[in-house]
Amino acid sequence: MSSYRSWLAASLALATLAGAAARAERYEAYAVKVYDGPLARPDFSGSGRKHRLFRTVIREGASGGVNFAGHYALVGIGCGAGCRLVLLVDVRSGRISSFPLSGEKYFELQLKYRRDSRLVQAAWQDDLTCVTRELVFTGQTFTTLRNQRQDGDCPNRE
Repeated sequence: MSSYRSWLAASLALATLAGAAARAERYEAYAVKVYDGPLARPDFSGSGRKHRLFRTVIREGASGGVNFAGHYALVGIGCGAGCRLVLLVDVRSGRISSFPLSGEKYFELQLKYRRDSRLVQAAWQDDLTCVTRELVFTGQTFTTLRNQRQDGDCPNRE
């Protein structure tokens, strides 16, 4: 019986490592070079004008530098219980754009992304269903790679 437990524990550990490696490979498939120059201040003129109400939070979020796709900062802004507005700030130009998964429709939105990759993994709660989606940023828009719905709560939901 103990050999079975050892085998089971080893199998679970290998599956966990394989899952982590597969996730890392997904990000690496969309790798980009990370910008390390001076940071532009967010631009609240033109299309950025509609985001002026949140300028302090946007400036603070963008001041941390690149956190996504080589030269962008994804900035989250709370908009109520379980609600998150997400904006994309180009730290080279200061241009502010809306992220496609943002606001009340995406309850308890969780995002996973890396500064050196164009891939975003998202999960949110839609009633009693967890929705997961993988998106790739093209430099202009986001393209959906995978969209999945599963009954129950999303993992890591608090």
